[in-house]
Parts: sequence; structure tokens; C-alpha cells
Amino acid sequence: MLRKQVDLAYEKACEVVTERVKEETVKHDVDVVKDYGELLQKQPKEKLSDSSKSVASKVVNAIVSRLEKASQVLLGNIISALNEPKNKTKAKEQIKEHARVSIQEKLKAMQKQIREDEQKRDVPIRKKNMEL
Repeated sequence: MLRKQVDLAYEKACEVVTERVKEETVKHDVDVVKDYGELLQKQPKEKLSDSSKSVASKVVNAIVSRLEKASQVLLGNIISALNEPKNKTKAKEQIKEHARVSIQEKLKAMQKQIREDEQKRDVPIRKKNMEL
């Protein structure tokens, strides 16, 4: 059962990580390009004519489009790397170990709580029995 949970946890982690990496990478790259495009558009006519600004705008839009397409390729590469048997096996072993430690910690905490609860219950019962 732990093996299925580890497999599921690994698959979900891969999905979340790859999507987040893709989003952040594309966002950052697109922001940089758009900032540069805005800088070009703010140039006075003496430095950059309207036709040059139009060409610059088209170039910026083309770059943004290519970055978005490249992010899809990047996403595919990341997914492939994460799904390589050696990487997958290593990551699953790490997940198992962390899950095992986490479960052991929870068991110890519950055992401690049970002992504390038993100690609290034993005190009043003993006092009652002693009074009889």
C-alpha cells in the first residue's frame, strides 16, 4: 500500500513541480522581453521612428511567442527527466523514507498522547479506590 501511495505522491509532485517551473520560467522571460518592448516604445521619435517602433513591437511579440513555445519543450524535457527510471527510483526511495519517518513520528506522538491520557485517567481512579 505504501508503494502505491509513494507512486501517486511522486506523480503528483512531478506534475506540480513541472507546471510551476514552466509557469515561473515563462513568466520571468516574458516579463523581461515585454519590459524591453515597453522601453523601446517609450523612446522619443528623434531616437526611434514610428515605423521602427512598429517593427520592434512585432519582434517583441514574436519573441514572446517563441518563449511560450520553448516553455512547452522545456516542460517536456523536465517531465522526461523526472520520469527516467533512475531518477524516478531514487526520488521514490526518498519519498518512502520521508513517509516512513513521518509515520513513525506520528505513531510516537500518538503513543505519547495515549500514555498521557492514561496517566490522567489513572490518578482520579486510584484516589477514589483509596477513599473506599
